[in-house]
Amino acid sequence: MPAAWRNFIHEKYSQRDLFPGALEMMILRTLKRQPLHGYALVQHIKRASNDLLQIEEGSLYPALSVF
Repeated sequence: MPAAWRNFIHEKYSQRDLFPGALEMMILRTLKRQPLHGYALVQHIKRASNDLLQIEEGSLYPALSVF
């Protein structure tokens, strides 16, 4: 991800949450590629966002329970 995009995303989302359904969408997109357990899923999303998104257990497991 180019630095300009990374800075834009960081500035735009560092002070607020993602839009509703964003986490679920990221989870589904990730799991479409390969099955992963919770920790690996969090790490993949973190790497894919260049460390901009830090998903915690308190967010991940409720999102997974929707499925």
